[in-house]
Amino acid sequence: MKIGLVALVLVGLSGCDSNSGVTNGGAPDLGTMTTNDLSTTTNDLSMMIDTNPDLRTVHDLATRDSSGDDLAGAPPDLSTTDMAGDMASASGITLCVSDSDTGAVYVFDSAADGDTAPLRTIAGETTTLFTPSAMASDLVNGELFVPDYDNNAIVVFAIGASGDATPLRTITGPDTGLDSPDSVWVDTVNDEIVVSNDSSDNALLIFARTADGDAAPIRTIAGPSTGLDRVEGAVIDNVHDEIVAANWNAGTVTVYSRTADGDVAPLRTISGNDTGLFSPNGLAVDTVNDEILVADGSSAILVFDRTADGDAIPLRMISGDATLFSDSQGSLIVDTTNDLIHLADYGSGAIFTFSRTADGNIAPLHTISGDSTLLSAPWGIAFCSP
Repeated sequence: MKIGLVALVLVGLSGCDSNSGVTNGGAPDLGTMTTNDLSTTTNDLSMMIDTNPDLRTVHDLATRDSSGDDLAGAPPDLSTTDMAGDMASASGITLCVSDSDTGAVYVFDSAADGDTAPLRTIAGETTTLFTPSAMASDLVNGELFVPDYDNNAIVVFAIGASGDATPLRTITGPDTGLDSPDSVWVDTVNDEIVVSNDSSDNALLIFARTADGDAAPIRTIAGPSTGLDRVEGAVIDNVHDEIVAANWNAGTVTVYSRTADGDVAPLRTISGNDTGLFSPNGLAVDTVNDEILVADGSSAILVFDRTADGDAIPLRMISGDATLFSDSQGSLIVDTTNDLIHLADYGSGAIFTFSRTADGNIAPLHTISGDSTLLSAPWGIAFCSP
């Protein structure tokens, strides 16, 4: 996402003279720049925006509405965004990982392996984070949504936040209905988020994406007909206009219309002995390959056809001693471009990466684990850059 920000600003600088650091109206070759070069370029861009009236005007227009107020979804300030850290990623893709033990969010290169230090960390009193759970990123608007399980809050940061960062927004209060929020997913098409409550109310709460403070949900899926039972994860499938939920107590995966509201029955339910589901936690919908992936408390990743219903047999199952799985898995995400699965394993304190088509008792392609990682109980995982 930060590469996009740099490119956007450099387009605005195309008419600068040689003193601006951009020659012949072009952008520098990011592929040949060092981390120090990138840090210098980031600082130069911030300085030029502050000192050049034309650029200052463009920046202000991009971050304010017609009344002059700051936009809730405005791009993060370059001065508080660690652009160089993420752009130094060898793979070009970074992973945000929330840790419920340390109360922090760590950012790693997606190709990292072994006992490697994070590229950056979001942590500290100002962040308000206490027990961050299964978060989600919004690469369109440059934001990171972090549920705080024990604080009953959804805390939103700039995607490039680093250190003791101030949240952009926080959804919290009695009107929100938040009760041990376990996961969040961002729908950038309809400007909504869905939150799963890991509590006795067994609810999916849908908010406006820009909700802030003690905001009430715009829709709530809850009631005996829903089949929801301690919802550990929920994702939105924008291609098919559906919400998919993992029910830890019931050992089921339930699917609803995206616009469902109230005590509605699911469109489909994956349930039964043949499914292999025991206590589903994290899940992902792969709309490219038409699959649903489930991280299950049986120490397995189960892969189903997206339209599976009833007592369906998994298409594939990653399970066995070689996987290194604990029985306390967090969330998972799918990289369909590189055909990879990234799993946050809460019980083992590790991030595991597998081939998307992996099947059986197979070892991870790489594992992020060890003292230098700072990981203790990784719960959530999301892409921090495309």
